[in-house]
Amino acid sequence: MLEQLCKRRVSPLSLGLDWQAQCLRMVLLQASNNSRSTHGSHCCLGQWAVPIPQFDPFGSPDESEAAWFQCLAQINNLVGQRHLWVTVGLPKVCFTWLHGPHVQIANAQQPRRWHHRLVSSQIKQQLAHQRWAAEKLNLDASSVLVEHLQLAPALTMLLVLNAHYARPVEHLLAHLQTVVNTTLEASLEPLVLSRVQCPKAVDLRGSMAWWLAQKCWGKS
Repeated sequence: MLEQLCKRRVSPLSLGLDWQAQCLRMVLLQASNNSRSTHGSHCCLGQWAVPIPQFDPFGSPDESEAAWFQCLAQINNLVGQRHLWVTVGLPKVCFTWLHGPHVQIANAQQPRRWHHRLVSSQIKQQLAHQRWAAEKLNLDASSVLVEHLQLAPALTMLLVLNAHYARPVEHLLAHLQTVVNTTLEASLEPLVLSRVQCPKAVDLRGSMAWWLAQKCWGKS
């Protein structure tokens, strides 16, 4: 029980990864001990800017790959055994917004308790949106990732990401998971801004990486 209590007291860390044209900008944050802390009070444990590694399996490691693994080693030393949240921000050019098909929200009564039929229905709806978006973009359904946003009963938006944009991100996250000896959770975020206001301790060029890192605490 003491071991479980100790684990609960160790706050998770959050890594914001801003995927830019030629480089990756990263900021590692630790949550404040004060749950009512104000915006921007999270502790910045480290920040990096490294070239995007190529990971060519047939060639010798280049400088970008060496810089990436050196960065991973530093992150691993800082994270230790703590849980790590990773939020990857991709440029808006990687995404396509579509007005989705109308859905009958009023007639879809959601049961209060979990039921396997509800999960099955959600999966079927997700597949239907994926096929619909692929048809609109003249792509194969297996090559797109779709996020469904119901903004209003009559306004459905689909956020579509072509899978070839996701593969390099998955590759980098796989390397990060291999090096960082802890539990890792990752998500993608479309970036529509170039900079935001950030604490003085963070380089202004890494402001979007900081913004991504602190999103998981609901401080966006």
